[in-house]
Amino acid sequence: MAERERYDDAHRPAGVVNSPEPAVLRSRRCFAASSRASTASATEGFSDVVARYFVDENVRYYAGPHLYEALVKLHALTQLLPGSGTVQSTQDASLAGEEAKAGNYGKAAAHLGLGTVNAALDWLPPAKLALIGGTMARTFPWSQLPTAMKMEAAGKSADEIWRATGLERAADERWTFEIPDTGYQVNPNAGKRIGSESLTVAPLYEHHVHPGVQEAYPSLSKWQSQLSISPLERPGGSTNFNRSRLAVYAPTLEQARSVGIHELKHLIDWIEKHPPGGSPDQFMKLGIPEQEAYDLYNRLVGEVAARNAQKRLDWGDIIRRLRRPAATEDVPRHRQINLYDE
Repeated sequence: MAERERYDDAHRPAGVVNSPEPAVLRSRRCFAASSRASTASATEGFSDVVARYFVDENVRYYAGPHLYEALVKLHALTQLLPGSGTVQSTQDASLAGEEAKAGNYGKAAAHLGLGTVNAALDWLPPAKLALIGGTMARTFPWSQLPTAMKMEAAGKSADEIWRATGLERAADERWTFEIPDTGYQVNPNAGKRIGSESLTVAPLYEHHVHPGVQEAYPSLSKWQSQLSISPLERPGGSTNFNRSRLAVYAPTLEQARSVGIHELKHLIDWIEKHPPGGSPDQFMKLGIPEQEAYDLYNRLVGEVAARNAQKRLDWGDIIRRLRRPAATEDVPRHRQINLYDE
């Protein structure tokens, strides 16, 4: 039986309504931001696309603050970019991408303004600006992105791209990579005991020691963790985004690791502004029967991804590379529900 999460009013990110609109209940392809980008005219220049996205406040909602802040800085570059979306050379495009990734947008502008020889902007194509939405991780494999995109354009399969680059498109069509769980441990002895004998409070990374996540998302060190491991506990967890607090409850240490990786995945999705998880309650409040409400809850993109993280916990590098995350999700992509969908 699937582990049930414990929920509070802040389980979902701010801005996501508690009661989904009827459109959410339809099983549609999770393609919000990217589909909007794909409607651009084939002749529309890169500068036009950037300018158009820059004035769209919804970019915060669909792709997160990282993309928005990058576009704010990149907006000044639109005067330097040729309308056809070309750069001096593939090398200059690569250098510009590295500078932009490092936050050196002035140097990126210099590289992009050097010439006008046709070489597609592999690091930021106008038809898929939303790919930046998955790059908040410090360890995102930027060097593999041009290869992945060229393989995709050449018609290579998602499996071939994943095995060659370690990148794939998530349910919302943005590029993602996988962080190995090597070294992930739950430390029940960390922190201060409060209330019951089993409940402790500590900084997140003292309870959940995960080298990969810590390196990729150091800002989560500011989060608080509540942990209770006791034979009387029922497996569950919650993520309170308003209070920056993650809670895990489990009868055993091993189950605490499983619940913990599920909740950590919710945190990553929150940072990246990927479609969130939720609660059966949000559906039952609409008058939907409990069994159907749980079915809808289990189909939420964020819940599918979090359960998949549990499934892949402790997988080695070889099996991870052979089986991409999308291939091990327990709900087909076309049936997943995106709460960010319009």
